[in-house]
Amino acid sequence: MIEGMFISEKLKKVFLVLYDINAIINTTLLTLNSVSLSAFYGLACFYITDLCRHTEKAVANAKEIRECKAVIYQRLKIRNLMQSLENFMCFPAFTLVVSSMTGMFWSSYKVIFVTNKTNNSDLHISAARLQKCSCNHWNLILSASSANTAAEVAKLFCLFPGKIPLSKQLKVILRKDSKKNICLTLWKVYKIDETLIISAVATWVQ
Repeated sequence: MIEGMFISEKLKKVFLVLYDINAIINTTLLTLNSVSLSAFYGLACFYITDLCRHTEKAVANAKEIRECKAVIYQRLKIRNLMQSLENFMCFPAFTLVVSSMTGMFWSSYKVIFVTNKTNNSDLHISAARLQKCSCNHWNLILSASSANTAAEVAKLFCLFPGKIPLSKQLKVILRKDSKKNICLTLWKVYKIDETLIISAVATWVQ
């Protein structure tokens, strides 16, 4: 009887260890998947933002037609990059934002109400998920909103009247480009900007 109880306790500990290992592996795989996607999106947005800043500086220093052509080429490059990123990543960005918000809510709930405070492994896993979801969420929103703002400023800067001496052909190209309102969105439904940050914080706090 005592031996049977001893064996069951050993098995219980083994199962608990296996459960912890399984939870860690699943969390690690999900983290690697979402973090890699978020990192790629964030780096692409950072690159677009950097290009926009260089374009603004180039416009300020442009005095010849050759320099103006380089500025317009840079502007068209930014537009094409944003269009490609929007086409390929608008739905993954939407799913990442929704999943990260859901993960933040659920992990916060588990940390505060559900998690057994005596089981440190569960508490650590829930806290790690909360941190991961928060990082992914804010990285995506902040980087995309920054890229959208920088692209809009660069676009207006290039169209600033009298700033650079434009030929007729260059003016036609810029007019066509100005009519295309390209921005980073969530599934082509919601433009990613600073208001989304306020909405996310308000929803999370409530």
